[in-house]
Amino acid sequence: MSINFNKYHWFAFYASQQIMPAEIRARSMWNTDIAVWREENGSIHAWKNRCPHRGMRLSYGFIRGSQLVCLYHGWNYEGATAQCSYIPAQPNLKGPKTACVRDFACFEKHGLVWISTVAEAEKEPDFSDFGEAEQTIHFCRSIFVNESPGLVGEILKTSIFIPYGNDLADGAKLKIETSQAEHHQTGANYQAIWQSGRDKKKKTELTCQTEVRNNAILVNHYKDDQGNEGSLIFALLPIDDKKTGVHVLFSGDFSSQSLTSAKRHYAKWAKRMRWSIENRNLQTDSFNPWI
Repeated sequence: MSINFNKYHWFAFYASQQIMPAEIRARSMWNTDIAVWREENGSIHAWKNRCPHRGMRLSYGFIRGSQLVCLYHGWNYEGATAQCSYIPAQPNLKGPKTACVRDFACFEKHGLVWISTVAEAEKEPDFSDFGEAEQTIHFCRSIFVNESPGLVGEILKTSIFIPYGNDLADGAKLKIETSQAEHHQTGANYQAIWQSGRDKKKKTELTCQTEVRNNAILVNHYKDDQGNEGSLIFALLPIDDKKTGVHVLFSGDFSSQSLTSAKRHYAKWAKRMRWSIENRNLQTDSFNPWI
């Protein structure tokens, strides 16, 4: 059940919706600066964020059709090959073969851009073996925690959350009857009883099981006694030894209106989760950070 950040894994790098056509974004993974960008037709690419000519960050450049143009001397790099295709100062000269940007394998799935830094990457992330249909996985938000990837993963393995759709998750004050200490002792599986602050007689039992995937993904699968079932999914991005990206996804069939509410519900939980991890030394025994 330990978290494994293997170089042969795919990592969720960026939210697809945050990279529009002809846009460039930059982020680090294992201290490697990576530029992810779209051609004007929407094709996605992930390159090392360094121009081979003078080392300028490519994320400062701009997109022209299917090419990324470095801002420093205007060298053009073709998206399909990462090879220099045009040098403004020498328009009749073909770009040298050595003027080629290091590119990384990438694809889009579940509202995220996934990247591998090695050519022999394992198969793409798949949640179908956990009972999750592809069309029911929804991207919620990305958060960034100022703690090591290993620590964040270990804490998320024992996270407690209230599933959206549970009629107790309506803003009422909730009380968890199983203590945080008891929950941590149960490891990857736990049961909790939620008590409504509005109706003391109304309780809901929640059973949760955590799966750790080999591509640094945690799947918290829940089922309650009201018939609600689904998963809260965390795709971890190791930025460096002291910072971790957490991409939050969830499963379920929702109408357009309820999907927006569900995203808001889990986004609020994720924000509190980040605060809880970064400020865990301030917590007391009576403080439940997950509600």
